[in-house]
Amino acid sequence: MQKFHVVIGGVVVVLSFLLAIIVAEPVSAFSQAGFITPTPRAVSDPVQEELLKQEVALLQKQNQQLLDTLYWSLGISFAIVLSAIGAVLYFNFRFSEREKQQMQEALVREIERNVSKYEEKSREDLKEFVQREVRRQVGRLQRGLEDLQSQILFMEYSLKEMEAEKWSEKGVKGNEFTAYLEMLEIALKTDWEYGITNALDGLTNVVSEEIGFLDAKDISDLHELLSRLPKRYQGVADRLWQIVKNRKV
Repeated sequence: MQKFHVVIGGVVVVLSFLLAIIVAEPVSAFSQAGFITPTPRAVSDPVQEELLKQEVALLQKQNQQLLDTLYWSLGISFAIVLSAIGAVLYFNFRFSEREKQQMQEALVREIERNVSKYEEKSREDLKEFVQREVRRQVGRLQRGLEDLQSQILFMEYSLKEMEAEKWSEKGVKGNEFTAYLEMLEIALKTDWEYGITNALDGLTNVVSEEIGFLDAKDISDLHELLSRLPKRYQGVADRLWQIVKNRKV
């Protein structure tokens, strides 16, 4: 577009130069010929008067031709200038419309690209938010379930402990032993240190007093639970198992 303006400017300058030349030529001719007015002189005879009239007529005709040439030159030059100005305005309008359309299309593409990027980012953010919220809710639900499970196991443990105390008061050692075994199994599910220690102490007290109530299944169940104990309880488990072995013999 800038190159086009330069070209049109050059055309205008050339046309202006031509106009100056066209106007200058008739003016120069006009100045050379001039509007010749006859010099007054005394009329001595009819012949000289006739010659003077012809001279005046010839000069008027020449002056009119010069004026006609000047008018035509000015008219043509003016028409050329108007045509050049019209062409400049027309092409300038055409190119302005084209540039406007191109700018509009570029703006639309830029907006569409930005909107597309924003939508993609929004989808990714929404997906990440949903995943994060789902993980949070699932984690909270799992913690709630674990707490509920722990409470249920604690209630079961407490009931078995009350049962063991009841059988201890009644002197039913076999049922008391079974209740402590079940207490130990419940405590192992959550690695409850107090529950494990309490159940081991109860089992040790029961087998230390009497062991004749034990059958093969009771001993097998005890051995299986002792083998599942964490290593930190290994000493207590060994002492309990040693008591059972010695009294069984």
